[in-house]
Amino acid sequence: MASKAFYQLLGLAFRASKLSFGENAIESIRANQSHLVLITNDISARSQKKVEDKCSFYHVEMLKIDDSQTLACYLGKNNIKVISINDIGFAKSLKMK
Repeated sequence: MASKAFYQLLGLAFRASKLSFGENAIESIRANQSHLVLITNDISARSQKKVEDKCSFYHVEMLKIDDSQTLACYLGKNNIKVISINDIGFAKSLKMK
């Protein structure tokens, strides 16, 4: 389980427009804009494999976090399964939390 500080930093990155969600996250990985990818525990197996394959091909680190309802509480967006962090500073900070 990720800490409260992790989700607060993620919320700050969201307000700074440094995140991509869903298919836009996949496009960010392809465009080499992504520095870190977060997936939730409740993602489907097919989607997880797709994201894992993209991350391994483009050499982007991937972390697994809590379910999408926890994300909805902190970000105010429902049904989020994949998040791309498109800022290296936020990505490094999130890895440390």
